Amino acid sequence: MDKPKENNITLFRQLGEHSETAFDKLYGIYTGRLLVFIGTYLSFETEPAEDVLAEVMEALWIQREQIATKTDPERWMYKIAKNRVLEMRKVFIRHRYEALDEYPELVSDMLTDSKLERDELEGLVWEALEGLTPTEREVFECKWLEGLTSAAIAKRHGVIEQTVNNQMTAARKKIGEYLAEHLDPDDIG
Repeated sequence: MDKPKENNITLFRQLGEHSETAFDKLYGIYTGRLLVFIGTYLSFETEPAEDVLAEVMEALWIQREQIATKTDPERWMYKIAKNRVLEMRKVFIRHRYEALDEYPELVSDMLTDSKLERDELEGLVWEALEGLTPTEREVFECKWLEGLTSAAIAKRHGVIEQTVNNQMTAARKKIGEYLAEHLDPDDIG
């Protein structure tokens, strides 16, 4: 194990013993890293990213005894950050739709534009699927078209769930890269 990571694990262990000094050191080590990580999900919006960071650090302090026993506490922090960001994004989207309900005449025009954009995007996704390996495509279609869970897909194909998750990650990455190449950045909002 490399020395910095080993030192960080030691700090997590000390945190489990209620060490405020260890918490302060971990805060100093991870603040910048977590803000960048969180920012990638929130388009680098500072205020929401700082809110998520505060929640992650609060969870770190509250659950310090359990975290101290984990083999990879750093991974736990990033997972908490990602989950919180995804929850926050759902709330943002819900609020946008609720706000649109107040302007029905605007919504009807937007729905027409939105349908055209959705159709164009869907066409690009289908094109992107052509660049996947047969296994990646099968897993992607099972997940998104049939709505199967990773566990159900793994059982269907006789593989472990992690294999399915790896294939989904590879498929999403390739599709994302394809869309990034083929969408006009001015149209992404």
